[in-house]
Amino acid sequence: MPRKLRSSYEHATGRLKLAIQKRPYGIRLGPGLSLGCRRNEGPCSWLVRTRDGETTIGIADDYEPANGKTVLSFDQAVTESRKLCHGEDAAEGPTKLITVDKVLRAYEADLRPGRRGYDA
Repeated sequence: MPRKLRSSYEHATGRLKLAIQKRPYGIRLGPGLSLGCRRNEGPCSWLVRTRDGETTIGIADDYEPANGKTVLSFDQAVTESRKLCHGEDAAEGPTKLITVDKVLRAYEADLRPGRRGYDA
């Protein structure tokens, strides 16, 4: 089971005290994975930073209750960010990142004849 994260923006009262700025506040969730909170005029936006870039996953539950899809609590945002980085199994806890072997096997399968109209 993953450890419980503590942050100043874990609750709406802490997030609303943050200064409004373009650059998001962030917390490191693991190697190559961070959860960001961008303080806007309205509710905060949740951002996931991975090695591949940055993705917005929803808005924070500052003014309305979390629904688990578009409006996320802190814990839901952590779970969604882990799912994005590690896959669907991340809800039970951190899993292994994709290995080089898995990437090379997927690449080899993609190069097989008949893929995208390429015939060898």
